[in-house]
Amino acid sequence: MVSIRGFHRFSKNLALFALLVSFAAPATAQVSNLTVTATSKPCSATGNMIDFTNGYSSCTATATKWETKIYEMGVCSAHPFGTAKTGVSLDASKCEVFYAENVPSNIDIAKLIGTSSNLSGTSTLPPEGKYSHVYVAFGSVFTSAGDFTHNGTKYYNIVNGDAGTSGAAVDHVTAYKNFGAPGSCVSGYVGGQTSGGEEMDIFLTNVQNERSPTNGDLDGSNNCAKNNKIIVVVKAATPAVITPKTYSIKFNFKLTGGGVSFSDDDCPVNGGGGCDGVPEDFGLGAIDAEFIVIGN
Repeated sequence: MVSIRGFHRFSKNLALFALLVSFAAPATAQVSNLTVTATSKPCSATGNMIDFTNGYSSCTATATKWETKIYEMGVCSAHPFGTAKTGVSLDASKCEVFYAENVPSNIDIAKLIGTSSNLSGTSTLPPEGKYSHVYVAFGSVFTSAGDFTHNGTKYYNIVNGDAGTSGAAVDHVTAYKNFGAPGSCVSGYVGGQTSGGEEMDIFLTNVQNERSPTNGDLDGSNNCAKNNKIIVVVKAATPAVITPKTYSIKFNFKLTGGGVSFSDDDCPVNGGGGCDGVPEDFGLGAIDAEFIVIGN
């Protein structure tokens, strides 16, 4: 489990995540959301690597590289983008920042599995109180790599986002600019769940934590113009309470079995005629996390 401590020190005991998601219909609002639906489960070492017989078109595996930037972490008394999740910007009045770094460097979280490390930003103990949500603001560009051995054959990421069994492995870069098709901005990816069953939503914003509206704020590629950050919001199953005894917050990134994904391009959902369970594509896995208050 990748554990990042929110103040005084940051300890990362990594163990990654196994949630993968796909898009549903966007909501009609000033800003648009897509609703998450599960489409993957961990890859199997025997039998079918991808469980296509039960309707899955991809599977997840542990990342050997999972690199991005971490700008900010905070706790909130309510959802920072509103109950309907259609807020145009993160509502700072509901939240307390417990970690921040204005110009963060890339950090490879996968390399920290089983180890401890320090982040270089500013850590602050949140005020005493009860908090229902936590958020983490990442950079919108992720670099990943991974492999998986199925029936003695090793699959890994090769050029152009493909999966293969030969050739040199390369880093796979995922740059989030839109959660929908180009031409309108879909900046919310909502309704997900962590592996622990907690509610999780993802939002695409600029450096000021503001979302692009559905129309009228597109970049040169007809994607969301505000595309600098990915903000992940997790609703705690039980609200976190900060007391005088509290000395740390851990935000655990779960990457084991789910930091990257392998997809069967032959499945109809991917535009093919019929699944065979053999991976042709490689991609970033979806985010899974939890937060824990320590010392109460």
